[in-house]
Amino acid sequence: MRPHTAARPKRSSHRKHSRTELPPTKLPRAVVDRIPRQQDPTFDAVLNLTQTTGANNATATFTWDGMRRQRSQALPTGQTVTHTYGLGSAPGASWHKLTTGIAPNLRWTKTVFDGFGRPLEVTTGHQLNGAETPVSKVKTEYTPCACSSIGKVLRVSMPYAANASPLHWTTYTYL
Repeated sequence: MRPHTAARPKRSSHRKHSRTELPPTKLPRAVVDRIPRQQDPTFDAVLNLTQTTGANNATATFTWDGMRRQRSQALPTGQTVTHTYGLGSAPGASWHKLTTGIAPNLRWTKTVFDGFGRPLEVTTGHQLNGAETPVSKVKTEYTPCACSSIGKVLRVSMPYAANASPLHWTTYTYL
């Protein structure tokens, strides 16, 4: 007498697809040949992205400084993004300014960092024909803490007019 064995299911040549996987399409070759494809990006000697071309042959270009920080970006829409860097007034302090828009109307954000790289002040504004106008600021203050060598956030101001002093703060306490 032979032992009882379960019958194996027959294999189907039809492949089932998961909900996230799309089934293969059967487009005519003439349609497939007309679909534009993403072109390969271009990099410089230290592997910074310098150019990329989209599916519609729109090209974006990027420039970098000697410290491998992004300097500028020219987008196919005509918009430019410019990064400016500098040293702050305190030891180890620095700042980063991001300007974006289509000339002559530009918007900018300048962040001042302390020596630990923490943001101290963020100023936003606009620029028209080269004249910069600061609009608002946000300040962050830190407190020393035994649990951290660089301290923790003590308080953050609500946005206030660039030519005024902060009136309202969010204060943080730690247990």
